[in-house]
Amino acid sequence: QYQVTATAEKGEHEIKVSVNGKELQQVMTLIIVDKWTFDPQECSPNIRLEQNCSEAVLCAENSGSGLSVLGKFGMRSGNHQWKLRIAGKTVGVGVTTKPFRRYKQDNDQAYYWYGCDSYRYPLGPRNKTKHEAFTGFKANEILRFNLDCDAHTVTITTGNGNQDTITNLPDQEIFPYVAIGSVSNRCMFVSES
Repeated sequence: QYQVTATAEKGEHEIKVSVNGKELQQVMTLIIVDKWTFDPQECSPNIRLEQNCSEAVLCAENSGSGLSVLGKFGMRSGNHQWKLRIAGKTVGVGVTTKPFRRYKQDNDQAYYWYGCDSYRYPLGPRNKTKHEAFTGFKANEILRFNLDCDAHTVTITTGNGNQDTITNLPDQEIFPYVAIGSVSNRCMFVSES
């Protein structure tokens, strides 16, 4: 039996068990978060984080530097869900791994869908493929994400129920990913409440 107190520090915690003074192998990893947020340390310089880092907005266009940001916490196992609201047309959403190239506009290690069209970039723009069945997403729509680390998939569900899945994600720590392409466009995590 395990007990986690409300005062536990946010972040990733390794839980181990000892029996008769002998430590057993790791049984689980616990990630404690109040809500989804973006990571100021993994944020392009032209993106400003607002609302306690739950919202990202592009302040200045600069095609020579990256325009993207990662979620604060990464996941290695299990099933994880989050929601994003997109305010603007040129926003990419999905997942990525580290090390993260925040100074490169086209992140070739990201797996993501881009802006109000039916394109997804499973390995970055060099390998983009069009999914005819996926109609893209609209500005101000709430998008739901389901990351299954064990199956190595991430699924997006739009407000009208349209879905698309990227498969064969790498067996690494996976982070929520947002790329913003036009000034004043923004993206925000939406709480489950």
